[in-house]
Amino acid sequence: STDESGNDIPMLQYPMADKSSIAMIANGVGITPLIQILKEMSLHSENDTRCVDLLFLNSTNRDYICQSELMSLKVIMKNRLNLFDFFERSKHKLLLTNSWNNNLPTVGTIDKQTMQRLLPKPSKETLILVAVDPENVKLQKVLIKNLLELGYTDDMLHVFQT
Repeated sequence: STDESGNDIPMLQYPMADKSSIAMIANGVGITPLIQILKEMSLHSENDTRCVDLLFLNSTNRDYICQSELMSLKVIMKNRLNLFDFFERSKHKLLLTNSWNNNLPTVGTIDKQTMQRLLPKPSKETLILVAVDPENVKLQKVLIKNLLELGYTDDMLHVFQT
């Protein structure tokens, strides 16, 4: 297809076709490109049986963006989408699960131990996608540092520059 100027528009490549273990780490509005990838995967859910682990960090549960999109994707992808919510601050020490996500939310941040516990192990079949709020460069640096220390290599990581 072409745009209004007659230039070719590159076709969207099916996400990560050569990777069998996929995880995503997002913060705030950084979730946006990851939702697009999840939507593409959900469109191919008959043929794509891969699971995705999504670690999603927000400041508080009131800051939770794109919740309706994530709810819809969870319904379509079912057990293939494992969503782990993290809230840096909460008035409550214990957060309850909601009706569409069975994983208990966590009060705190995504640290190295959490990554080791929830992410797929480093391998040539693993891809970790990292997309954080553009205002949070410090978080992005910490996440990448921790991932590298856990044994993930550059070819296992894709960092979105938003």
